[in-house]
Amino acid sequence: MNLIIDSLHDQIRFYSPATKKEPSISFAMDFPYSLSSTDNQIKALGDFLKKEEVKPLVDSKTIDLLLPDNGIGFGTFDIPALSKRKALDVFDTRFKLSYPNFEEYCVFNEEYERNADGCLYFYTLVKKSRIDQISSMLKSQNLFISSISFFAAHLAKLSQTKVVYPKATLLIGKDHAEMIITKGKTVLFVYDFGCGFASLLQGEEFFDSAYHLSHERSSQFAGFAAKNFASKIPFTDENIGKTDPQSGFYVSRPRGLRIMKGEVLANYVVKNNFRKFYALIGDVLAHYASAPWFLPLTEIEVYAPEEVVMGLEELGKADGIHFNANDEAAWNAILEHDIAGHRLFKSGIKKERRSFDWRKLLTMEIGKKKA
Repeated sequence: MNLIIDSLHDQIRFYSPATKKEPSISFAMDFPYSLSSTDNQIKALGDFLKKEEVKPLVDSKTIDLLLPDNGIGFGTFDIPALSKRKALDVFDTRFKLSYPNFEEYCVFNEEYERNADGCLYFYTLVKKSRIDQISSMLKSQNLFISSISFFAAHLAKLSQTKVVYPKATLLIGKDHAEMIITKGKTVLFVYDFGCGFASLLQGEEFFDSAYHLSHERSSQFAGFAAKNFASKIPFTDENIGKTDPQSGFYVSRPRGLRIMKGEVLANYVVKNNFRKFYALIGDVLAHYASAPWFLPLTEIEVYAPEEVVMGLEELGKADGIHFNANDEAAWNAILEHDIAGHRLFKSGIKKERRSFDWRKLLTMEIGKKKA
């Protein structure tokens, strides 16, 4: 049975496919809080598993788990043009130097490109603690994970074509949105926008920057640093999050925000937010159109309300970028598809064994008393 934690819509659902004797079963539960953090996911799972509608899932004992993309990281290393075995040794060494706590990660790597000058190794990683916490919680309810994947990888696996081609997918929920770049069945990138269609359509929150929440966080950091550079207050996410963004960097806003009122102001804010949101999408596409990716992405598959898709399509016409809308049936088909376990969750870099000098051991005068 599929168990899906959907942080995009703050929802958990399970799905059991139809058999010769039983029809398919599906149940979804929405939550009034974000499912972006592991703690909230565990809390939500506890409430979800108490529901009577979930009894078939509990009785099944084993589940196929689909995690959200939060906490999944990506990176690359340029490696000399060595044999595959030696290149993997170099990769392990680079990873250990870059991540001194490498034993805390699940890591999966693959060769993305190779030429006479060298090769590019692409890797995906996630903290083991995140998986262990969710696994332990499910075990406490006598549920055991038979396979595990994350949403972007699951989406890439659904590709039926034998041709390795690039694809961009945009997912927009009420309060969350993310963009996924894949090449064939490999996930190259997931970007979390930090906002959803509510912020785009309501006309209440004005986006100062195309990077929106990232801009706000950087302003908070600058403000915290300026205020506490000589103090002993630690630079923690919690302390930085309490800082007023305007204390770090003040953005002069358009005069229209002060003059306009009512519906006119709301329409102005909506147009601004759509432009900023679209500009960020353009930045992502431009990045992956250049080295080392060279992915000419001009079409984006979109799962979002029709009004949002139409707004983005209108903006994309001038640049030749098309936004193709998908309906609810297409979305359900993704969630109801078999979940294939991803190799990431079974991979890692092990600590090397301490070298042992066998020659010294075999030439020792064993048992000789010390002088």
